[in-house]
Amino acid sequence: MVSAGAPLTVPAGKLFVPIALGMNAEGGPILSLDIDGIPAVILHMESSSGLPSIRALPLGLTARAGSIVSVGGGAGLSSRAWGYMVDA
Repeated sequence: MVSAGAPLTVPAGKLFVPIALGMNAEGGPILSLDIDGIPAVILHMESSSGLPSIRALPLGLTARAGSIVSVGGGAGLSSRAWGYMVDA
């Protein structure tokens, strides 16, 4: 898991495969999954429910060893990305 404000550096010999991006309450902020400071995915999380929201990410997205993966946006809400590591 990658939390806003706590970037992940992908270890040597691994790939990080992100599978979801979300936050603790909906309300319109834009979230991004950034790889090496460049947005790889940008999601608009608008809803009026006020409930936590998680969105699946596109298949095939990976971050290579040495990449820095971070979550941007969220307008101060607790946002995070979920994924897993595989051998490169």
